[in-house]
Amino acid sequence: MNKKIIFNFFLIIGTYILPFYFLNFYQESVIMIKKIQVPLYTIILFGSIILTFFNYRYIKQMQGRKILWFIFFAIGIIGVILSVSVLFLLFIFRNGIGF
Repeated sequence: MNKKIIFNFFLIIGTYILPFYFLNFYQESVIMIKKIQVPLYTIILFGSIILTFFNYRYIKQMQGRKILWFIFFAIGIIGVILSVSVLFLLFIFRNGIGF
């Protein structure tokens, strides 16, 4: 059980905190942000899908600490919604707004 909790924390650090850190670090450079924003949001999307999938399974299997698994599950859902909406906007307006 503790291995699953540690895995969730490493997954959150690797797929949420580090990509947002890189986005914040390269915020001033427009050329660099254009190169890294799609791969980083894709990493966030896949990480949040993995986080949601595993924690949904943990909620169904375990009787104890369901609130902890639900918190990780909610973080995964928020990540999916955020990354899908940002990637959708990036791909819709990749050639400009069109006015």
